[in-house]
Amino acid sequence: MNNREKYKQAFSVLHASDTTKMEVKTVELSKYSMMRRITAACAGLILVLGTGMVVYAYGGHIVRQIFGWGNNMTITNTIDPETGENKNEVMVMTDSLTKPIIVEDDRIIFVVNGEHIDITDQMSETEPYSYEYEDEEGYKHYWFVGINNAEKGEYGFGEYIMDTNGEWAGGYSAWTNLDENGDGPEWLEIGKDKIGCPW
Repeated sequence: MNNREKYKQAFSVLHASDTTKMEVKTVELSKYSMMRRITAACAGLILVLGTGMVVYAYGGHIVRQIFGWGNNMTITNTIDPETGENKNEVMVMTDSLTKPIIVEDDRIIFVVNGEHIDITDQMSETEPYSYEYEDEEGYKHYWFVGINNAEKGEYGFGEYIMDTNGEWAGGYSAWTNLDENGDGPEWLEIGKDKIGCPW
């Protein structure tokens, strides 16, 4: 069996359910309010790369860009030239997400930021595996991985980024089942509460 076949076999035990949705949060920096808008693709304004994802895009002058791990997410900070309003645009590459875990010998291994940590017994449906690191530009990345359905081997993950001023820049969660209020699974909500994430 070659490596490709081994990876295919290893990942076959983990999958997202058919009802899984992706959540993307966008922050208005001046008020820390979370804005959600469902939009259709519009050239130059909106980038939607897959199903089950919501992105609010905002035109203006680009001030800075923050990149999530594995190029899964790009946060673009813009300023409206007319109002001076400061907003963040979050884009998630749903068609090519780099997974934060691999499976080796039926064990779940966390691989973000060059790590190789066995987290199989460190996460559940009610408690996430939590990890944080600071990148070379001083942005703090907070990661959570949790079990959505233990019987089916379904998991989800999320990454949330704090900028160098201690303000939340943006984040996303993938393969997490959202309820009618837009809340994620218990493990994700507990993780976000622990770091004080406002959305």
